[in-house]
Amino acid sequence: MSPDWVVIGGGLTGAALAWELQRAGAQTLLLDREPKVAGATAQSYGGLPHWSATTPLMAQLFAESMALYPTLGETLGADIGFAAIPLLMPTLPGDDLEALARGFAAMARPPQWLEPAAARTIEPLLTGNLTGAFATEHAWVDLTALTQGYREAMVRLGGEFRCATVKPPLTLPLQTTAGEITAGAIALCAGGDSGELLGRRSEPLRFTHSTALDVKTDRRLQAFVLSPHLARLRLEQSGEMTKVVDMGAVPTAQGVRLGQVSRLGDAGEAAAQIQAIREAVRDVLPTLADLPGTVLRCTVAFTPTGMPLVQPLHSQIYLFTGFTSPTLFVPPLAQRFAQAVLGDRLSVEGLTAFGWPPHR
Repeated sequence: MSPDWVVIGGGLTGAALAWELQRAGAQTLLLDREPKVAGATAQSYGGLPHWSATTPLMAQLFAESMALYPTLGETLGADIGFAAIPLLMPTLPGDDLEALARGFAAMARPPQWLEPAAARTIEPLLTGNLTGAFATEHAWVDLTALTQGYREAMVRLGGEFRCATVKPPLTLPLQTTAGEITAGAIALCAGGDSGELLGRRSEPLRFTHSTALDVKTDRRLQAFVLSPHLARLRLEQSGEMTKVVDMGAVPTAQGVRLGQVSRLGDAGEAAAQIQAIREAVRDVLPTLADLPGTVLRCTVAFTPTGMPLVQPLHSQIYLFTGFTSPTLFVPPLAQRFAQAVLGDRLSVEGLTAFGWPPHR
């Protein structure tokens, strides 16, 4: 029997949407080229920046997600590791503290600046040249475990996961390495791989190459440590910068993840990018800067507005991609999407800001 929906992309966005469609009553097939969770989902920091909303709509969606997360693991039958964790954004000599504070002012809960001693109380590994740090409440979720939880919960409800690569162009019936697939509709959730399938239809999506470093170590971070300069967000809004280094060091189950370099255009040389990451980390976390690790690289999709694309491309193909903060946007928007395609008027109205046509 042909599925009602084929969801392309088994990362967080696709797995969450497939689960919501299946539990709403639509027979769903989830496709991904990798059998295990990979790509941007597996390489993500997993942060939940619920404090960073800059519009009432973002604040509403972020609040809905934060209300869901405490029980989402139990709902899915998975240990997703959800936990509160502080965020520190260290400042260095030469940083304009007033300008940085103005950059945070529009956010729902702007971070507060701390003196160096107070910052080190929160994260003892902070040394180096810091002059202080902006600090705020933050949260974390294990995105690999969450995504696998969505996949398995969808299958338990009667959906199907299949490992296959979709061949362009994006049309029905769908051509894949596992054969031809006929379905009622397609949802494209392929993130950085969307451009290959969409071709000229990929506007307004843009793509950046991301590089990070996974380090196994017993030196445990007590906080997320990220750059206060928000360079990648500026890249996404302008589309003009060729390379940014957003210093980051975040805890993982096995150690820390250091990153990230983001590049428009070609992916660039991994060795040079890892060196740039190490130099940025050395300024504030010198004991972590030179540890050996595994290089992580992937392509990420984004939009210049910072808002994802949740909309029909035409009558049978829908977009659910371009998420800048997927951990917070995806859960409530996947729920709205599933209800909207089944005809719920309120859910349609809740998606018009993302390009969904209004209810007629």
